[in-house]
Amino acid sequence: MNTNKKIIILLSLILFFSACYKDVDIYDTRDFQPMLVINALNISDSSVYINLSRSAPPTLLTASDFITEARVKLYEDGKLIEEMTKANFFNHLDVPFFVSRSKTSPGHTYTIETEFKGKKVSGNFYIPQPVKIKDIKISFDQLDTDRYNTTYLIYGGGRLEIIFQDPDTANYYTVFGFTNNWAYWYDYDDAGNVQDSVLIKYPNNILLIDQQYHDNIYDEHREIKIKLPIFSFGQMFWANAYSDLSFNGQQKIFIYNFGFDITVQDLDSAYLYFVLGTLNEDYYKFYLTYNEYNDAVGNPFLEPVNVYSNVKNGLSIVAGMSIDVARVKIFK
Repeated sequence: MNTNKKIIILLSLILFFSACYKDVDIYDTRDFQPMLVINALNISDSSVYINLSRSAPPTLLTASDFITEARVKLYEDGKLIEEMTKANFFNHLDVPFFVSRSKTSPGHTYTIETEFKGKKVSGNFYIPQPVKIKDIKISFDQLDTDRYNTTYLIYGGGRLEIIFQDPDTANYYTVFGFTNNWAYWYDYDDAGNVQDSVLIKYPNNILLIDQQYHDNIYDEHREIKIKLPIFSFGQMFWANAYSDLSFNGQQKIFIYNFGFDITVQDLDSAYLYFVLGTLNEDYYKFYLTYNEYNDAVGNPFLEPVNVYSNVKNGLSIVAGMSIDVARVKIFK
């Protein structure tokens, strides 16, 4: 039996046109030349996940032309470490990824080179050194437990403080949380009868509500906060991201209200996991401009926004982040 793994559906981007205005037939796509699109957002100590596709014309913005066979090379600090030729689909999501056997490490720069039907595109990403969590403080406003057969459902919420020392350099951060859930996975026959079942473990998102900033992109100190999706631990997380413009070189406390639910086999194994991620600059710039683009959509009086890309001869983004994880036992 295959165990479903949830992974991030990496964003397909629109090909932007600028520099001049021209009267065209919007339905005439005969002169459209698709470009290669690379989506590769990666974390430290993990395989490299690469999604390839071809850009679509403006009349087919919802089309996804994924590429499953191509020549993909992965370099670490300029040295070739692996070649891939086929992408794998991940269960029901129908999203193919080229997945490396090699794992990334902080302090190294990785290059992805791809070739498809004579077209070559490439991009670099750096995995920064992780900034360590100095301390974590957590208090529960609600904590309830229900028993279901052989498992326990625990749910609640409270207040979270993540404390760390920001280095005296430009840094970009994200914070997210998850639990490791247990649940039964069932196989059914054509008549809908259960054929088999297995107890599996999978990650589940913890809801974090930022208590320091509103949902605008800039606060009065120009400390930038954006929303970004993160692929980590086999799950997709939507998280806040921040620059350190207003606290560079200082001790910083991120404060959140949080909510969660978790299913476990025994109460002694119930943990919450909170992650402090250190983004590289390309990761941050991409999602900063992507959020600005979304804010401008539908408003004819705003200047068009070009989404940041570091892909040579193609579109989209290759980027990296490192993480530090704090584990909190629910019942002490």
